[in-house]
Amino acid sequence: MNFSIADRIRRSQNMLAGLNANSEKLAKRGIDAQFLTQYTAEYQTAIDLDGEHEAAKARAKERTAAFHSQLEKADEYYAQARKLVKLEIPQDLWKEFGIYDER
Repeated sequence: MNFSIADRIRRSQNMLAGLNANSEKLAKRGIDAQFLTQYTAEYQTAIDLDGEHEAAKARAKERTAAFHSQLEKADEYYAQARKLVKLEIPQDLWKEFGIYDER
């Protein structure tokens, strides 16, 4: 069964809380202090990496928005230049500007 990241985090969080609350009962089955320490460390590392991942996604969204904004500005210049080329340059030379229109 596939679980979302949030579900997996919550599951480990609940498991760690239960293990810590019942560590004496589970020690005879191998859930000792070393196991809990290692599990807690792995869990915390996963939480830290998830935070870094979310921050990177937010930065990527910002950069994508900036890229699209900049591309729109470039498109405006392109449209203006294209109109002027079509007005001033003979049609047989339009290909030099990347314009392949028939008229």
